[in-house]
Amino acid sequence: MSPFTHKSAKHTISIPQSFDEALQSFVNRDIYAASKELIFNDNPFRRPLLNDEFNGWPMDSEYTLDELTSNESLVANRVILSIYEQDYVFLPRSNLANQLDDFKQFYDRDARVPGEIIACELEKLLFSSVSNTVHISGDWDLKSFEAYFEDFKQNFRAEKFAELMQFISTMRDPQAGAKMFLVQMAGDFLVEASAMARNLGGNYGSAQSELFKVIIDECGYGVFQTKHSTMFESVLKSQNLHHIPHAYWQLYLPTSMYLNNYYNYICRDHAKVFRYFGAILQVETAFQTTCELMIGMMKSVFGTDAHVDYFSEHVKIDGHHSRMVMQKIVVPLIKTHGEFALKEIVRGFEESLVVGDRFTAGLRHQLAWIDRMDQGLDLRQLLVESNNPSLKHAAQGDLCGTQMANQDIGYQVLSGSLDFIFGVDKHITLRAGESLMIPQGVLYGVSVVEDAEYREHRTGVVSP
Repeated sequence: MSPFTHKSAKHTISIPQSFDEALQSFVNRDIYAASKELIFNDNPFRRPLLNDEFNGWPMDSEYTLDELTSNESLVANRVILSIYEQDYVFLPRSNLANQLDDFKQFYDRDARVPGEIIACELEKLLFSSVSNTVHISGDWDLKSFEAYFEDFKQNFRAEKFAELMQFISTMRDPQAGAKMFLVQMAGDFLVEASAMARNLGGNYGSAQSELFKVIIDECGYGVFQTKHSTMFESVLKSQNLHHIPHAYWQLYLPTSMYLNNYYNYICRDHAKVFRYFGAILQVETAFQTTCELMIGMMKSVFGTDAHVDYFSEHVKIDGHHSRMVMQKIVVPLIKTHGEFALKEIVRGFEESLVVGDRFTAGLRHQLAWIDRMDQGLDLRQLLVESNNPSLKHAAQGDLCGTQMANQDIGYQVLSGSLDFIFGVDKHITLRAGESLMIPQGVLYGVSVVEDAEYREHRTGVVSP
């Protein structure tokens, strides 16, 4: 089906007539193509979106929270994050001429229309489950909200996140676990306050100026060295990790991108502005506690001299931010705009907790698999069997883009060798006669070390 076109003297604007056409128009750029590279150093524009396992989305339904670890969710989160971040300015740290074509492709105006068509549909698919999870009932007023918030502030212990930090500290390779954690946070922390800044425009009273004060703090009071994203770059560099945004694009878990995407979603749609203020109140209140836990993990894993200034800064300032957001933004907005504003603020507060728990659960599942892989050679000795295994061939040097396992998948190498990637600097090589089971809900990639023939088993795995 051909697109509508509007011809002018200078340009032709093509309007896709269907979602599939919009998706094809958006992803059909070199920067979004599959790549043999796993890490993209100093190129924030190159982002593989699709992979061989992707077969489309069920657009007539919506994902449950449990389905956020699927391969389709991985692709959806990659696509929508790339759409959202066209609003941000990215530049490499070295000569732009080296990535000029990628730069132009990323900010191509012709990608805007199909991007918006895609985003509208993917937002329903991805975020309806969060909204459906949170139910705001009963009569709320300012007094009851203040009591609700005070109870949260006094009793929040971040138990699930604390368990994650403790798990990382006790892994067989805790440094690999900590680095995988830092990489997951990088997608958000390296562009810190960018989503928030979407709410700076317009005219909505004193709350606008108060939000600007928070953003000034996030941006280091105008000093580059104290900008929070700069401080997180220093954390990454201290562990010899790449510090350019999205260098580890192919290692992001869908639940990690989902956390980033949720805040873009509620900030980009200004009808959800009150929901955002509830979410940022929760984050600014809770982040002091979670940063204390991150400091403990970093020192446990990397030693007492670990670089933790980024986290220490938030421990120091986020109590202040919590009071600012509550007293100077949330309370005045509730007094001025009443029940609708209040219930949306409560919804954002609760939804942000759900999204945070999804991040924690997704990373914990991945790290548990990494830890099991570090047990030794026993996992690669598993025999696999299924009714209809598929026989595949791959050429040396190929990298099958990272993907999520939608089910347990058994790989049985018949000849050659395959490298299975499952974390930051974490991989295992399988040679002829060796097998491996990939459990459902984890991220992995396959790199072909030498021409290989192998079987994929999709229905079951049994021990020898």
